[in-house]
Amino acid sequence: MTKTPRNRIIALLALLFLTFGGVCAMCWLGCSIFSADVEPLQQPADTLCQWENNAIEKHGVKPIIPMSRDGQPLRILHLGDSHLQAGILSGKLRSLLSAWSGEEALSEGYVFPYTIMKSNNPSTYAFETDAQWTFDKVTRSPALIDAGLAGTCVTTTEPNSSLTVSITNYATDNNAFDRLTILVPPGENFFEPTIADTFLLRAERHGQGWTFTLRQPVRRVTITLLQNSPEQTCFTLNGILLEHSASRLVYSAAGLNGASCRTLLRSRHLMAQVAALQPHLLIVSLGTNDAFTDTFTPDAFRDNLNALLGGLRRAAPNCQLLLALAGDHFWQQERSNPNVELVNAALLDYAEQNGCLTWDFYALMGGAGAMHQWVEQGLAAPDLIHLSPSGYRLQAQMLYCALTQTLLQPNN
Repeated sequence: MTKTPRNRIIALLALLFLTFGGVCAMCWLGCSIFSADVEPLQQPADTLCQWENNAIEKHGVKPIIPMSRDGQPLRILHLGDSHLQAGILSGKLRSLLSAWSGEEALSEGYVFPYTIMKSNNPSTYAFETDAQWTFDKVTRSPALIDAGLAGTCVTTTEPNSSLTVSITNYATDNNAFDRLTILVPPGENFFEPTIADTFLLRAERHGQGWTFTLRQPVRRVTITLLQNSPEQTCFTLNGILLEHSASRLVYSAAGLNGASCRTLLRSRHLMAQVAALQPHLLIVSLGTNDAFTDTFTPDAFRDNLNALLGGLRRAAPNCQLLLALAGDHFWQQERSNPNVELVNAALLDYAEQNGCLTWDFYALMGGAGAMHQWVEQGLAAPDLIHLSPSGYRLQAQMLYCALTQTLLQPNN
């Protein structure tokens, strides 16, 4: 693509912003330059959020979600695909929201041992184990599987083995947890997870697994899987919630590479675990993989969308549902995928008919063909599907601004 003098200026400004610790973004056909990736404690929100038309559309409803909830944290659950699994978008959004809320105790929220599946893991936490595990995920199984929030599960048959989870993000001194909830499928044949008495204050068994309350916040804990009877033959994990009891906000992100509305319907325990989390805001960022197929039909997508979102709304009837529209991407690196606009039209129709919220990242990105511009500015990957780390951090900042300016209400 030939660069005009204006594009050369934009590229130079982008390089300067990136060199000195910022991120620069350009939206297609003449949108303005935005300074971005500065930590929120160094730059106040009123100067951070400069994008025009960056708002949560409310489609006839006027929800305001307050931070203060009688001493309980505001719970946000974010479901998605590879754009979320990497943890860059979610990690940045969590950091921004926590700083905005005046958070002193940062909760990591939902975590999953993607490394056990030989897949990419967010950099903010890590898992270690002395056992052999197998895994399953909705993207490779045509039928229902014992998956949960992330559409995947791992299983070991080795009794008395261990699994260690640790926080590796040291953004704040209080980035730790004193409560962890282990999410498992229903069943009586699982090994019993335990934590050393030196850490443990109390343990509770419930329908979705176990919750352990610790004596004090920690950054690392080891879970031992005890076999207490011959009937206990294995242990299947759907994920873990890491929470700090002093947190005002708990943002959890569950993503899976390749996930779509169609495949997440194969996650047998998704709805039950959403209900157990009791989110106040549920963000759904899907559609890229639904659109990225040569067998796409609008009717089939709408059927899958209705089934998935209908199930989520029944699971969490009192929460607000926010649909993030899919961004631009290219089909086989040749042309902007026209299915994306059909997917986004279906998302908007659903929101209009059911009183949901939407956030139009597609338009903010620049619409059809914008991915080339994002690649040129270092904000997207060469595959013309995914963003770069800087691009995901910019997307997180855009969503943060939309949430805090038009939806979330801070404490007085």
